[in-house]
Amino acid sequence: MLISKWVEHYFEISTLINNVFGNNFVNHPFRPSIESEVEYQRLRSWFFNNHDKFAPIWQEFCLSNGISMDFDGDTEGMEYPENPFLYYFPDNLLDLAYMMGAASSEDIGYLDEVDMQLVMYINERFSYTMLHFVNWIGEFAEKRSLTH
Repeated sequence: MLISKWVEHYFEISTLINNVFGNNFVNHPFRPSIESEVEYQRLRSWFFNNHDKFAPIWQEFCLSNGISMDFDGDTEGMEYPENPFLYYFPDNLLDLAYMMGAASSEDIGYLDEVDMQLVMYINERFSYTMLHFVNWIGEFAEKRSLTH
């Protein structure tokens, strides 16, 4: 149940990221809508509340698939560089974009087209990792049912 909810919520946040950052190349300064921020906070809260139960499953997935669990400067030591959850989601959607590689600017809220494309690329890459995770969970469950 936890895994299916985690995957469901991950794809909700991935869709939110696509909706917020996918079509905003010309809107400067960039500000996500209040509705998007509220949805982000709802999902962020769920991930926080379930992280400790989910982290060991994610760690097993990473280890069994050779995904490096070394800390990476891009995530500022937050967790595993390939983790779509990035351990602690930033406080808001704009900070999430910065964590995903958008260039920080003194003019808060300014993301250019290159920044937006990078966020979309990282989101897509994490979604592929998540699909691989779903497949791995299915194989894991099948193996367990055959041995029990």
